Amino acid sequence: MRRGTPVRGMSLVELLVAIAIIGALCCLLMPAVQSAREAARQAHCKNNLKQIGLALQSYEGTWNAFPPSPLIWTIGPRRDRYAGAILSMHALILPGVDQAATFNAINFQVAPTNVPSLADPGINATAARTAISTFLCPSDAAPLLEPYGPTNYRANLGDCGECGGRPWHIYNGAFNRRETRPADFTDGLSTTISLSEKPIGGAPAGLYMPMRDWIFSSPGGRLWFVMSADAWRQYCAALSYSYSLPFVRYDGGRSWMLGETEYTGLTTAVTPNSEIPDCGTESGAGVGVFAARSYHPGTVHVAMADGSVRSVSNRVDLQVWRALGTRGGGELVSAGSY
Repeated sequence: MRRGTPVRGMSLVELLVAIAIIGALCCLLMPAVQSAREAARQAHCKNNLKQIGLALQSYEGTWNAFPPSPLIWTIGPRRDRYAGAILSMHALILPGVDQAATFNAINFQVAPTNVPSLADPGINATAARTAISTFLCPSDAAPLLEPYGPTNYRANLGDCGECGGRPWHIYNGAFNRRETRPADFTDGLSTTISLSEKPIGGAPAGLYMPMRDWIFSSPGGRLWFVMSADAWRQYCAALSYSYSLPFVRYDGGRSWMLGETEYTGLTTAVTPNSEIPDCGTESGAGVGVFAARSYHPGTVHVAMADGSVRSVSNRVDLQVWRALGTRGGGELVSAGSY
């Protein structure tokens, strides 16, 4: 009886070599996979900004002006009694991002939920607790902390908000406490930032993360009110880590409804993803350094006032960045400068 040809098995050395080759291929593929995933997240993020930009254009088409942010409502027959409701422009454009039901749930004549205390449920709690996907960047992997709907996209309030001795209702960014009209953008709608990105604060809770959190701090007296953007930049840069810890606030971006800078605003005192930490005060709508930041490698995305969406490098010149942040500063910005 003829025997068949014996089958030769794989030796241990050959098995180890095969495993090593497979491992090397996986190592080569993983960065490509991660890069593809980040590219998809960036595309999603840009699309969110595009939708918000289009909602702003729709609002302007209806009211012949861009919405104020923060929105400070007054009530009474002559609208002469302060109601204390400091709301964001996000609340006003909700119908433009397919959130008409949430918009209709907001009572614009009363003060909204007091987010920092996380205690008062408030009349507008139902709307405030609504998480809106268009306001969230997929590259920010932070958990959505209770109880309010957060946002990654912040309104540009200019170089340092209510600062430099300006009147209380005047910011030099795309948004103001009063509505802004296209004619106010003398620098051009296409060269003025409307919104940019910022990670949501407080994740993990209690651990200070400069990318997410901010320091409640300012010089004594009313110096914060007259300080320039450069003065704020120097002040925040000089804060030490040990000094800062007791004054860290973890509420950045925690509510899309509220118009204070720590929730829905940003300033252009420093360049995107700057190593200078965010710091400032809650006085007024918020004054200080509240920088654009993101987890996209080397860049942040911005929506311009004309509705277009662009990417700006972390290496952008500070003066160019500030020029993009003002609506009427008289600066000339070329397309290739950022």
